[in-house]
Amino acid sequence: LAGVTFLFVQQMNQRLKPILDECNKLAAMDAETQSETQRLDEIGQLSSSFFNLLNQVKKNEGTIRQEASMQMRLALQEDQQQAIESENALLQEDIEKLLNVVRAVEGGNLTVQAPVSDRVTGLVSDTFNRLTEELAVVMTQVLSAAQNVSSNTQTLEIITGKVAENASQQSESVSKALTLSSQVEESATATVKE
Repeated sequence: LAGVTFLFVQQMNQRLKPILDECNKLAAMDAETQSETQRLDEIGQLSSSFFNLLNQVKKNEGTIRQEASMQMRLALQEDQQQAIESENALLQEDIEKLLNVVRAVEGGNLTVQAPVSDRVTGLVSDTFNRLTEELAVVMTQVLSAAQNVSSNTQTLEIITGKVAENASQQSESVSKALTLSSQVEESATATVKE
């Protein structure tokens, strides 16, 4: 029985040896801890190596958590940066569309409409569209007033022509009256001398 037990312990020690070596490597024990572990039997060595390995895992767990937290923060920052860049691209696109509409209005096209969106530029576009509509109404009123002025100017030209014609006729009448008056005066002078 002692021989079988001895053989069983030897076989178990041989199987435990690679496990102990791996635990020692992973635990990264210092020389003092290794020398204390060597004085123990195989089960004590396994127990010591196992607890050293657990301590090392706990230390690494903190480092891993910090690293994971840092990676999550970096990923979140990257996501935020991408969201900001995406929003900036959309805003730039909206601004380009708005500038194209402004150019069209500058060219005289008051029927063009700026695209309205739910972003900040949408409010600007909506306000610009209302301004353009009001400008179109004002331009229509100005055109109507200009047509009225043109029509009234033509009427005034006709009236002015008639006034000039009447003035010319009155001038001729005055001229005839002066001629007649001069003749009457000559006749009166000739009559008084006789």
